[in-house]
Amino acid sequence: MLLNPTRVLVRSLFRDRYFALTNISGLAIAFMCCTSLVVYLKSELSYDQHHLNHERIYRLIAPLPFQENEAPRATAPQALGPLFAQNFQEVENFVRFRNLEPGYPISYESTSYFWDALMYADASVFDIFTHQILAGSPDTALTEPNSIAVSRPTLKLITIWNR
Repeated sequence: MLLNPTRVLVRSLFRDRYFALTNISGLAIAFMCCTSLVVYLKSELSYDQHHLNHERIYRLIAPLPFQENEAPRATAPQALGPLFAQNFQEVENFVRFRNLEPGYPISYESTSYFWDALMYADASVFDIFTHQILAGSPDTALTEPNSIAVSRPTLKLITIWNR
């Protein structure tokens, strides 16, 4: 039953092979572009959706000159957070992050560890972001020097911001 239409399809493909190749290639490229677009949009629209009040969290992006080009980077002077909170009533809270150099030693009792994903953060990080904390308490962490909070999803250690 399907044998005759299949024969007709194969014959027409071989008879007009350049036309068929152009059509099949165009269709494959269109599917690839659509699939890439869907994957990209899904990634962009689901970024940080796991935090409570995620629609009220914004990231400050500042232009950063680099070799005669200016590219937007998620970095800004450390004083902008307190300055914005003081001068704009729309800013309810802020948190600043700063990467620590890799391989920083962490000591607990008699054991030392080297952890590559260390960050400095303000104590308000747990007021803004909701993380599952493995070690430490979000209520008491980051209020004294050398206090920590370890979260599972990011596997990063956050230490107190040195002021």
